[in-house]
Amino acid sequence: AINNKVEIPYGVNTFLQEEVERPKIEVMLQMIADAGFVWLRQEFPWEDLEVDGRGQFTDSRADVDGDGEVDTIDAWAKYDQIVELTQQYGLRLMVRLSNPPEWSRENPDAGAFAPPDDYQDFVNYAVAVAERYQGQITHYQIWNEPNIYPEWGNQFVNPAGYTELLCRTYDALKAVDPDIVVISGALAPTISLDGYGGLSDLIFLQEIYDNGGGDCFDVLSAQGYGLYSGPTDRRLRATSVNVARHTYYRDIMVN
Repeated sequence: AINNKVEIPYGVNTFLQEEVERPKIEVMLQMIADAGFVWLRQEFPWEDLEVDGRGQFTDSRADVDGDGEVDTIDAWAKYDQIVELTQQYGLRLMVRLSNPPEWSRENPDAGAFAPPDDYQDFVNYAVAVAERYQGQITHYQIWNEPNIYPEWGNQFVNPAGYTELLCRTYDALKAVDPDIVVISGALAPTISLDGYGGLSDLIFLQEIYDNGGGDCFDVLSAQGYGLYSGPTDRRLRATSVNVARHTYYRDIMVN
């Protein structure tokens, strides 16, 4: 079924990791398939996989059996099920790699989405996911909206830092499987220039290239919110966030 539908480009965001009951996940996937979608943009949150510490893909946060004692469970099990059911319904996963666990940062006030102190920790998590699902998942998105607050934590955004994270992860994933498709973190359209609340997506993208990031992704990702006006508005202004804004991205890439 997947081979017959692989050229269909349409997908939806899913948060299947938030659903506990398997039958409900199956109903959602059946509805998605019936609607004609193929791709699921599904996060595999780092904080939900390598929960208990560096190199520990276990989860000791809850009393699972109700005996009053905290239980340690396999953190992979939930995601194994997502991969299994996605394939069962003829759907494909574009996995978002993001959301570092608290143990990856020394500063407790860094912010829930702040990058790890050591980028290699993120790379190791990405490799662990890619190795476990090699041959089953081929598309990985590295981070989400790194150019706006709070997606880079309680600090100024850092195009050079994000580019380093992207490039190191790109190289590591390609070493696992050269056929893996690496997708950049979705840029958020914004005209902000302060760097804390956000940094213009146009400037941020240019700085990715200026820092050598042009060779570190296979697909550029961007949020297509539109925001300012409807889909028929094709005007181009760097100070307006509309559907046509993505034309600027292509101009930067071609240049």
